[in-house]
Amino acid sequence: MECHTQVDPQGMILQDVKFAGGRSFPFPDGSIVTSSNITQDDETGIGNWNEEMFVQRFAQYADSGYVIPKVSPGEFNTIMPWTMYAGMKKRGSQSNLRLSENH
Repeated sequence: MECHTQVDPQGMILQDVKFAGGRSFPFPDGSIVTSSNITQDDETGIGNWNEEMFVQRFAQYADSGYVIPKVSPGEFNTIMPWTMYAGMKKRGSQSNLRLSENH
């Protein structure tokens, strides 16, 4: 929840916008990555994703042929550690989806 939820100036999670994204992470090169909305909203979140789409989003990074792209300063980047979660069993991915559905 922490990465996908904005915080107040003291760093406390804003409970009324849990999983709605919008949290910014500054990088040393001056660029900023902002987390995605993973709520069940169909337009701005992942509400129109089915279970297979959700599980596949993580699984694609477990493919032995996947090569982590080099990101130069100032280029688009994601702070999501996809490869770390890629080895998660399907059950773990499904649990994460259920967590986002219940908030």
